[in-house]
Amino acid sequence: MLEAIENQTRLDEQRRAFVADAVAARSEAIASGEGFAAADVHRYFAARVRGERTTRPKVRVWRK
Repeated sequence: MLEAIENQTRLDEQRRAFVADAVAARSEAIASGEGFAAADVHRYFAARVRGERTTRPKVRVWRK
């Protein structure tokens, strides 16, 4: 029983850290107004999965 509680506590801490990182990343993206086009990111990862060398997507301004 103690092991199950420890495991769930660890998972909860990881989940909270993940959410905090996501909130910080969103705040940074909103403040900077910069990001990556989803289609460019999808093409990049698809090429990497196929083992191809490719250039990273470029940061774009999405809000002025």
